[in-house]
Amino acid sequence: MAELVYEIDKEKVAWRKIEGEVTILDKKTAEFFNLNSTASQIWHLIQHGETVESIVKYLVKHFDIEYKIIREDVVSLMKEFSQKGFIKLHEK
Repeated sequence: MAELVYEIDKEKVAWRKIEGEVTILDKKTAEFFNLNSTASQIWHLIQHGETVESIVKYLVKHFDIEYKIIREDVVSLMKEFSQKGFIKLHEK
């Protein structure tokens, strides 16, 4: 059974990592979005085809925060990225 993962929509956005943090350019609106270090780590994991669950597990391992809280935050961020058109779902 195929897993669903998010991928960065390269037609919609361009991005660069600058001093450890990601800056995203929305190609259609010409707006820039700066991610903090944690959101930048999530962006990096999305780029490498990680599932939401694997992203959550990575963050739990590296931060002293409860699984439930991290999962809610990751899902919320993914929803925001999706709504802006920065990422899209596909089968892994």
